[in-house]
Amino acid sequence: MFFHTLETGIGYSIVLWFQGWRTEFISNLFLPFNYLFNEVVFLILLPLFYWCIHKEVGKRLMQLMLVSFLVNVWFKAFWARPRPYQVTVPGAPAIVPALPPLSSHGIPSGHTQGAVTLFGFFAREAGNTVFTVIMILLMVLTGVSRLVHGMHYPEDVLAGALLGIIVLFLYPVIQKFLESILRSLALPTKIFLALLLLGVFLLIFRIAITDAKAFLSYAALASVYTFGLIGFSLESRYIRFSTRGGILPKILRFVSGILLTFVLYLGLKVIFHLVTADEQSSLFMILRIIRYAVVGLWVSAGAPALFIKLRMARRE
Repeated sequence: MFFHTLETGIGYSIVLWFQGWRTEFISNLFLPFNYLFNEVVFLILLPLFYWCIHKEVGKRLMQLMLVSFLVNVWFKAFWARPRPYQVTVPGAPAIVPALPPLSSHGIPSGHTQGAVTLFGFFAREAGNTVFTVIMILLMVLTGVSRLVHGMHYPEDVLAGALLGIIVLFLYPVIQKFLESILRSLALPTKIFLALLLLGVFLLIFRIAITDAKAFLSYAALASVYTFGLIGFSLESRYIRFSTRGGILPKILRFVSGILLTFVLYLGLKVIFHLVTADEQSSLFMILRIIRYAVVGLWVSAGAPALFIKLRMARRE
């Protein structure tokens, strides 16, 4: 009832206000923020930091963003609220999105949550006041862009920002605590716990939510995250690559690594689609988990091992 009141009342009116002065120029001005937070961008951005800029920062960034996405997908499916253009208010003009409409739920805004998490992480790592102000401005502009384009209600944006702040400050604390406990454990134990964590993630979703389409996205993210943790453990124990070196080795690492990432990402999709295209089947879900698990392992351990083998990176 609370959400419905906002969606047909003040929330709807605010989006209409943005739509009232939105022009093609303004819409295009905010367009880059729409493409900043999608799967392909993060398949490029996160490995770039991990492979080429700073390994430990890259590890933390990957884990943080994946947890943020998991939280966002869970709450979207749990609340299952519509987007502004999916709501009709008697006597009020219809809201027309400036971008292709999406069938996914509205609250919380994934773009806003992603912006707060990503730009907040950069601001904290840099520790520079001017840079922090710029990052906060980018967060705000990302949230405003979702209103300008008619893709979200203001409450969606605020909820996304709040969840982003919670993840940004809470997850590093949890991460440090768990690392202090897991540091002394044997590798097989760490792998077992990571697989157990994947099962817990999937169970938490299934107990509370029945949205099958959202579960596909959630399971994919959970697979990348947990198998990424396994890969990080393998890297720390056996690979220990360094991001140091000249610009040419870094370019070679990034280009070769990303090309092979997309070969795996798209190739497995095509192969598994030949096995089954029924998204409702258990086999489809298992193959999807395997596909994203392979991507997580490749980015975190497979590619670094290849870099060492081909002498595109040195050991620490």
